[in-house]
Amino acid sequence: MSEKPVKILCIEDEKSVRTSLRDLLENSGYDVVTADNGKDAVKLIHLITPDLILCDIMLPGMNGYKILENTLLNKNTRNIPFLFLTAKSKMQDLRLGMNMGADDYIVKPFKAGDLLASISARLHKRKQSASRSQTDSSSGSDHIFINSTNNPKLIKLSDIKFIEANGTYSDLILQNNKRITHRKLLKEWEDLLDSNKFIRIHRSTIININFIDEIKKTDHRNYVIRLTNYQKSLKVSQRCSSKLKASFLS
Repeated sequence: MSEKPVKILCIEDEKSVRTSLRDLLENSGYDVVTADNGKDAVKLIHLITPDLILCDIMLPGMNGYKILENTLLNKNTRNIPFLFLTAKSKMQDLRLGMNMGADDYIVKPFKAGDLLASISARLHKRKQSASRSQTDSSSGSDHIFINSTNNPKLIKLSDIKFIEANGTYSDLILQNNKRITHRKLLKEWEDLLDSNKFIRIHRSTIININFIDEIKKTDHRNYVIRLTNYQKSLKVSQRCSSKLKASFLS
């Protein structure tokens, strides 16, 4: 029996670009679904659960950043590779997209080969990640090898107090408050970490719930979290507040 074709959701409001992308991807063997606005795209993401999302940033109704944020907040869609395809090429735009959890950022105009190579690489990486997660789960592994700057070491996951985004890297703050920088995005950490032990409280922060000392309400919509033996309070974004309340404040 032949394998089911990979399904790609292409979100692009310009008809000519959308048609060209569909033709390119279908000719490369992919099953392609398209959307021309953010509202329809979000519905499709939850309806068909695509294997990869290719998304423009400037869209009517809801921009690409909001679509990505919506995707990351749902446990059934947060691991879908998400590639931004856009004419925006300023460094702050790239940094925002990557910090939020995008897997790649392809700037128009682009070469067909470059786009196909990026898609293939992200799909392969997702497959490897799923295989690795299954292996770790079956073996009960609670360690990760961190090849930090000139100082490789084995880290116990339960010793990680929280993780902060740092450009295309991330900073691990350990139980003793030591900070280690590692080349891994927050979205990759979400793929690796146990969702029953770690929770995302902001687009730039994941915390270990075992270190929560206090959850404090600052006003009617906002919260901050204090962690054990850590002086600075961590802000909870409004989009993550509902999940926090459902888990800890119900």
